Amino acid sequence: IERLISSSQERLEGYNFDIRKNLVEYDDVMAKQRETIYRDRRDILLSEEADLDGRIREAFDGVIDDLATNYLDNYTEFVREDISRTVIEYSTDATDEVNLRPVLVRLRNLVPGIMEIDQNELEGLGPQALIKRVVGLAEDNLQKGTNIYQLLQSMRSFVPLVPRVPNVGATVAGRRDRVTTRESMRRTFMDRVNELYTGFLADQIDEENREAIWRKAQEGINEAFVRFNVEGATQDQLKSQQETFKGRVDEILSELLMDGLRALDSDQLVAALSQHVQSQADIYRERIGEEEFRKFQRALLLNAIDREWRDYLTAMDDLRREIQLEAFAQRDPKVMYKKRSFEMFQTMRNNINEYIAKGYFEQIDRHHQFVRQQEQRAKQAQILAAAADARAASGYKVVKRASGKGSVVKREQPKLGRNDKCWCGSGKKYKQCHMKEDAAKRPRATAPVANGKPTRQTKPRKKSRR
Repeated sequence: IERLISSSQERLEGYNFDIRKNLVEYDDVMAKQRETIYRDRRDILLSEEADLDGRIREAFDGVIDDLATNYLDNYTEFVREDISRTVIEYSTDATDEVNLRPVLVRLRNLVPGIMEIDQNELEGLGPQALIKRVVGLAEDNLQKGTNIYQLLQSMRSFVPLVPRVPNVGATVAGRRDRVTTRESMRRTFMDRVNELYTGFLADQIDEENREAIWRKAQEGINEAFVRFNVEGATQDQLKSQQETFKGRVDEILSELLMDGLRALDSDQLVAALSQHVQSQADIYRERIGEEEFRKFQRALLLNAIDREWRDYLTAMDDLRREIQLEAFAQRDPKVMYKKRSFEMFQTMRNNINEYIAKGYFEQIDRHHQFVRQQEQRAKQAQILAAAADARAASGYKVVKRASGKGSVVKREQPKLGRNDKCWCGSGKKYKQCHMKEDAAKRPRATAPVANGKPTRQTKPRKKSRR
């Protein structure tokens, strides 16, 4: 009996040990990843020598490289992978049927024109046939240059490319010389567009194409301004013209960018975008100052890491509960867990970079506005404090009248005569020391107000004797 109990106890302890060992091996995967993330956060948060600019640049470089690869070098394969993944997601293996509607909705931005196809033509197609049909449409779009338009839309999602179209109607509404105001706005806007074009695309395009592209855009913008009739126009007419004007100028600016992008290869695009991102970041650095700029960079990086890390932990919990099902497919759950977790960790790192790149300029603009508001409040506080100090030094303060109308000057210190010793302790007479200075600082009382106008204080007129 003792031998039986001993052997049973050994088997049970071995079984429990294997369970703990198995759990530790699963935990080791998360422990290494957690160490990597926490080290990154600690470096960003505490290190004064942290290369914040380098981390931001790395995030933008990854997004820019993906844009050049997906939309210029490998467009067809990029689209094919997304189409295949979407169709398979909404397919039923047993019946080989496809839920067509969500497929079309998901792919309408990736494959422009897919919603215009007759759905009766697509209804009876199986997954592979549908994939082939949609990929064929994407190849047709490539021949038409649709990939350049999609590239432009993706670029606009994370970096400012064009200046904001001016509101001519609202600006000239209150001016007398409307034509002069419109021309001044035209010159200013043209200078900003030229600065953008020269700094972003012009350096990467040969001289002949560069001049032709700019001349076309310049003529279009000038024509849009000339067509904006400002003389004698009513408010409603100006508002209506502004909508037409904005749509036309936006279209011209898009054509300018697309013509420039068509003249670039992938390497030139990467160089142009990287340089443009850096120049725009330097502008904000100069506006808000180095200290506030680094605060913003730290906050953005930490927010991106924390946001994606929380989502990753939730996804890993789900994976750990489901990974044991791999045993039914004759696969080692532990090996598959390590493989899947590595893939998910890399995806999380890519998502962090994407969040940084796409939120950088949007959030730094809001931070710039916040800094300006804080500076204005600080200036107002200084003005109020200076006024309070001046009143305290003069020995007076302004208080409201008992009736609530107007104000009166109230003395807080005893009055000094002209020949009394000055309050500063110099030993001089008051009239020879601070009397003039105190008189200049002394606040003045306001007269009571009646019917919105100050009442005139007059002395009673004496009766004259006849």
